[in-house]
Amino acid sequence: MQASRKASELRSLMGFTAEHSHIEQKIVRDALNTRGDNTLNPYKNRGLRWQWPVVVLPGDEPPKDWEKVKIIIEGSGKKHAFSTTKRGYGYYITYDEWLSALEKAKKGGDNVKENVGRFKIGIPYDQAASEQNCVAVAMTLAYQAHRILGRTAEEIKLFAPELWRAVEKFSLLQEPKCPFCMEKLTEDGFVKEAEDTSDVFYKRKEAEDKVIQLFHVEPLKPGGFMHRPGNVTWGHRRCNVTIGTHGIGETIDWFARVLQNRCYNVIRT
Repeated sequence: MQASRKASELRSLMGFTAEHSHIEQKIVRDALNTRGDNTLNPYKNRGLRWQWPVVVLPGDEPPKDWEKVKIIIEGSGKKHAFSTTKRGYGYYITYDEWLSALEKAKKGGDNVKENVGRFKIGIPYDQAASEQNCVAVAMTLAYQAHRILGRTAEEIKLFAPELWRAVEKFSLLQEPKCPFCMEKLTEDGFVKEAEDTSDVFYKRKEAEDKVIQLFHVEPLKPGGFMHRPGNVTWGHRRCNVTIGTHGIGETIDWFARVLQNRCYNVIRT
């Protein structure tokens, strides 16, 4: 894949038809954006992974060689807003400084709230990635999606050769399998936005076990910058939830211990 590719070029490179536009949209959303968070913290709601400073929480080390930036308090009263002196991949702010900025702003205004968008100024440390890595991730996900839809590797090499080049070095990504249970992923796992459910707990079909989700083989963690090609794939929601923040290898070891403790004979081949 060409390193010069930009996020703006992705849709023309991925090769999806209108019938599968929901898959294209899912790839763009998940590969390029953070998950978003509307709770009481400094995180932007679905900010691009490379366009905002990361927020370093207490106890975390700042990214090596990254530049710390200052928070700017703009306006007053109902026009209060926050920004930073610089923003983008390579810059960070601390959570404590965000709290201090809130307290300072509250003394001079009557409309300063932690959960209001204009006071969100960064993204979670573990979800940051360079634009180049985000594009590469999207390309690998697009290749896999075409495989899940039934196209062969040879077919993809012909109509979208850049997608093949994106996965060429990553054998794990070349077959449409969930990286945990190793079962083949099927097209019905891709949910369309309109497919809501009336379930009292889960409002969307995206919460069902068989649904296909973006899946980090090695989990996201502060300082790791794990959102990169080779580490991001598709997998079942149930498998993704099972692994949580522990990674595939650690989870498999845990499963083996549980089975042994319950008198099952576990043999590794």
